[in-house]
Amino acid sequence: MKNLLTLILLSITGLVHAQQINGIVLDANTRDPLPFVNISIPATGMGTTTDVNGKFSFNTKGAADIVNFSFIGYIKRSIPVSEISSDAIIILNPSTLELSEVLIFAGENPAHRIIKRAIENRRSNDPSRLGSYSFKSYNKTVITLDGIDHENQEPDAALDKKMAGGHLAMSETVSEVKHMKPNLHQEVIIGNKFSGLDNPTFAFISSSFQPFAFYATQLALFDELYINPISEGSIKRYSFSLVDTLINTPDTTYIITYEPQRKIEHKTLKGLLYISTDGYAIENVIASPADSTMKLDFTIQQKYKRVDGVWFPAQLYTRYTTKDYKIAKHAMVVKNQSYLSEIEILPELKKKTFGLLNVKYENGSHLFDQWEAVRVDSLSAREAKTYYNYDTLSSSSGRLINGFYDKITGLAGGIFSVCSFDILPQYLLRLNRYEKIGLGFGLATNDQISRHFTLYGYGAYGFGDEALKYGGGLQLNLNRVNDHYISFNFNQDLQEPGAVAFYKTREVNINRGGDGLRRFLTERMDSVKHISASYNFRPLRYVQTNVFLNYEERNPTYQYRFSGNGDNIQDQFEITQVGFNVRFLLNENLMQMGNFKILTGNSFPYITLRVVRAWDNLYQSDFKFTKANIHIKQVLNSPALGRTGIDIFAGKIWGDDVPFSYLINGRSLRYDEGRLSFHAEGYFQVMGLYEFMSDQYFQGSLTQNFGPIFKGGSGKFRPELTLVQNIGYGSLRNTQDHFDIEFKTMEKGYFESGLMLDNIIRLESKLYWLGYGAGVFYKYGAYASSKEANNFVFTISSSISF
Repeated sequence: MKNLLTLILLSITGLVHAQQINGIVLDANTRDPLPFVNISIPATGMGTTTDVNGKFSFNTKGAADIVNFSFIGYIKRSIPVSEISSDAIIILNPSTLELSEVLIFAGENPAHRIIKRAIENRRSNDPSRLGSYSFKSYNKTVITLDGIDHENQEPDAALDKKMAGGHLAMSETVSEVKHMKPNLHQEVIIGNKFSGLDNPTFAFISSSFQPFAFYATQLALFDELYINPISEGSIKRYSFSLVDTLINTPDTTYIITYEPQRKIEHKTLKGLLYISTDGYAIENVIASPADSTMKLDFTIQQKYKRVDGVWFPAQLYTRYTTKDYKIAKHAMVVKNQSYLSEIEILPELKKKTFGLLNVKYENGSHLFDQWEAVRVDSLSAREAKTYYNYDTLSSSSGRLINGFYDKITGLAGGIFSVCSFDILPQYLLRLNRYEKIGLGFGLATNDQISRHFTLYGYGAYGFGDEALKYGGGLQLNLNRVNDHYISFNFNQDLQEPGAVAFYKTREVNINRGGDGLRRFLTERMDSVKHISASYNFRPLRYVQTNVFLNYEERNPTYQYRFSGNGDNIQDQFEITQVGFNVRFLLNENLMQMGNFKILTGNSFPYITLRVVRAWDNLYQSDFKFTKANIHIKQVLNSPALGRTGIDIFAGKIWGDDVPFSYLINGRSLRYDEGRLSFHAEGYFQVMGLYEFMSDQYFQGSLTQNFGPIFKGGSGKFRPELTLVQNIGYGSLRNTQDHFDIEFKTMEKGYFESGLMLDNIIRLESKLYWLGYGAGVFYKYGAYASSKEANNFVFTISSSISF
């Protein structure tokens, strides 16, 4: 009994003398928080690191124990526990000595052994490969100016006065995330708050700024793909240095710096990796672009923790900074912080719980009032002041901000709202070589009239053809989320003959390449009276389907006659068609923004199929044929080869009586044997605009971009090599039925090859680089011109990069 009492007393004494130390580590010059600083207590062999905000917490029992604070590029500090307060601020001074100048390895670089082990275990440590997981996420985004973006430094007084003691803007969201292998993912926003907005219909979440985990071979960061230092072959692309070791029984954490080798030309990163011997998994990571010429600099940080035997992200931090674009002489800064909680590994989830939208809003998310419960830390004084500044605006200013927000979100979806109607921008201006300039106006009802239906109408006038175009329709919205609707349409307008009307989806941000340029170059048009009814639905998650019935009266505006329908020669055509469109986009990521769905990221393959049956003797129709067309687009990214783009178009028409308007044109961007053209993927550059027609065809384009030829160098000169191969085959029966028009067929195969140097010249602005390149395409084979100069076309390319 005496021994038991002694043990109890000793335990109580130990508890009494135990001390919890909390604090933050800051840079001595900038007062920025330092993430993942090593904190070790040699006397106990214990250690920890600061989090993404530079904060730390640990327990100690000995007041005389020494605590070491060390971080790459900073002078190490050793401080007795007795000198550290309960809410300590630890200042570290930057070191003037570069590690890369003094580290010399005899034999194999010791960091390589660790990196190789991390690569070997990459798949087993990647949380995206788990069968399922779920978590709750709290996200905070602050938009501010450099110099007042944290609470640890006195801001410029004049600037602080302009900012009214707050930030430019800020947002908070709380969401519930579920994931199920292989590709079911959903984030439900249950709370959403944005300074100054009554009902924000978009949210800043962690996936908007950085990848969820740091394990993909190529990491998508701000629309660019960067080679992961933890990927196959990275030792040949990156220089690694083992700079510190953190021993925390029973495991060890290795701290490794990485930066690109001098000869590497692809997109690369630099930063720190913290690799744990527990599974050789990433424990912490810091990454930023190695390219010093970027206009938009960024840093990402990720902190992982063990959950049910799995390393899982726990904290994510992203910081974007405009290096040259400044407000009041200060760079703009966007910071996003995400904290994951209630993490569950392999929860039981059912497929039916995942809807179409990857990111959606719970009803009333803008009314969420449990912010104090979900915030990891209370709002700083400046953050709270930001909300206060907007909340205390006059009612007129508040209406102005909310009205401006509504207009911006509307324009993102292709509309401009005025009261109960939406102005449709696509009808305002038309530019092509037939109409020259066309001016018009389109109007549609919006939700203020009814969510269940939409009425629209438009009118336009072309100054080149001096003709009026008009149309309208009714859409019955059965289920907006699942694209379930019925529509009825009528128009009297223009259509290019031989064009394939592939299905146009309603999501924002579908990239249609050079289609706009082709429309601009068009000079051959049919005047078309069109009446249609269609039904749109989604039979599967990544599949959209549209079935339709339409009637057309076509009048070619160019010289053409057709004699295929018996002995009757016609120059006008009436056709009734029944058909369907199918569009497949694998791993399509859709985010809700108001009444629109935003397609986020790039998903491939993209496949669209159109099948049409024309019926004779059906409502005055004179023709009978079946027409099928398919478009397949795939993009592959490889650290070794760069970006590979594949575009395939193919089709066939069954039936003998097919007017010129319903045949298939070659996909070209060259007109009038011009020597200069603009390059667009999936289009022929040397082929004439109306050179070939077919009733069965194959047209393929292979584009290979190898990335920058030279690493580094001037930001104004960064050429990228691109090789292009275009191939076409086609045939046409009954060519004798087409009169007064010239064309060729492609039975012998059409070939052209191109070499592009993109970004030869990059013009600099404060926000981005505008790059211009040039190239040459050469036509050869059976359809090459006898005049050699006509086989060449010079092309111009343009691009925007940050």
